[in-house]
Amino acid sequence: MIIARAPEGLREPVDAAGRLAGVSLVYRLDIGVPVTGREHFGFRDGISGPYLVGSADQPLPGQDAVQPGEFVFGYPDESGTPPKGPAPDVLGRNGCYLAFRQLHTDVAGFRRYVRDNARSPEDDGVERGIIFVFMGASLSRQFEFVQQVWLNDGDFAGLGTERDPLVGDSDGSGVHVIPATPVRRRLTGLPRFVTVRGGEYCFLPGPTALEWLATLPDPAGEPSTTQPSTQPTSQPSSRPEDAPWRHPG
Repeated sequence: MIIARAPEGLREPVDAAGRLAGVSLVYRLDIGVPVTGREHFGFRDGISGPYLVGSADQPLPGQDAVQPGEFVFGYPDESGTPPKGPAPDVLGRNGCYLAFRQLHTDVAGFRRYVRDNARSPEDDGVERGIIFVFMGASLSRQFEFVQQVWLNDGDFAGLGTERDPLVGDSDGSGVHVIPATPVRRRLTGLPRFVTVRGGEYCFLPGPTALEWLATLPDPAGEPSTTQPSTQPTSQPSSRPEDAPWRHPG
């Protein structure tokens, strides 16, 4: 992933990536964040992130504090112990797992369902969607749990067979109950609004791991020309100054 605040900021790093020896482009997708800060369904995005313990940033009012080991390897997680990551330690430390999903959003279908008098209820032919990226220390305990249980298993919250009305695995027969007083509102016949178009599981190494990988022998038999750097100790540290997310100053 190459990220920049403005499109012109992508040119130099993209060109540099294209010049890397042994690296070839497999797939490219240019995306951007709407200036409104809202995704295509109209909901505000990026407002539920936790505060990372040890970060140089200050927590916002009411923001949950989470141990860094929930996101990167080499630090304690919420259980108090560092999660098990890839071996050796020099490869896993300060790295994390990354889940990528390319999602198509049926905005027109969503508008038709929730607003009978929508101004533009018909499909205008414009492809809309989002790129979802998960970064954390466990694909199964974090990402897959949310996908399988929180989104598609209503029993975990005492809701029976209900699925998430927006991103759940709906087939046109879904039901969603909205709490209200004195009578709850029951929505039926929920169609699928979000469809997975593609995705991948990856491991995102830290800077030290990249340096270490550069010192490994060439599979073709050519010796490495990169001098190895000092490897970190095998003992994880919880010192804030070691954290990869800490900002200067």
